[in-house]
Amino acid sequence: MPAGSRRRTPGLRREEVALLAGVGVTWYTWLEQGRQINASMQVLDAVARTLRLDRAEREHLYRLAEATPLRTECMHLTVPDAIREIVYSLEPLPASLINSRFDVLLSNSASEELFWEWHTMPCIHKNTLWCCVTEPSARSKFLEYDTQVRYMLARRRMSSEPRTLTYLHPRAGTLRLGISELDVPDVPEARIVVYTPQDDQTRAKMPLTRRTPAPRTSSAEPTLGAVAQLRK
Repeated sequence: MPAGSRRRTPGLRREEVALLAGVGVTWYTWLEQGRQINASMQVLDAVARTLRLDRAEREHLYRLAEATPLRTECMHLTVPDAIREIVYSLEPLPASLINSRFDVLLSNSASEELFWEWHTMPCIHKNTLWCCVTEPSARSKFLEYDTQVRYMLARRRMSSEPRTLTYLHPRAGTLRLGISELDVPDVPEARIVVYTPQDDQTRAKMPLTRRTPAPRTSSAEPTLGAVAQLRK
């Protein structure tokens, strides 16, 4: 830091915090005053690093800014190659790997295509529960919204149950999907979630959920083999 005038108290001045965080002094002043400004995650992270906030202090900062931080444990989690292969080989069934907090750790192409258009706000935290609660369009897309949210809240305290999701896709229309959850011993507290068409109409409309043609598979055996491999 460049030399400045004599300090009456230890610590950084407001101008110095703004300089080190790479933001304008006026913007940072408004942030301290709680004004209605656009505080991106990148800027909040820079401020947190500059102030050397610990984890609890960072979470408090994010709450004050009405933002959700990226979970560092999810960012650094390594998914075994075998589990990646299983999730990807479940094509054309939509499948994803999630943990007990509903953070999405990995998704195959079919899952990304199925849900890619239902967010009206940027999805930076990759958490299904948070998205369902905060996304304004969620109630119009998930026709059993109250049931689904109650399940996810209860899921953190109980074992999974078979359930059906009725989802309104912008192109394919109403889809009835069975949800199967498979435990993953290689990844603690994680499970693979698979969406399966529950009727012929839904099965026929599934290709409409893809922005690009679905990858071709030689037969149905790889999908069944992947499930068998996981159960081993």
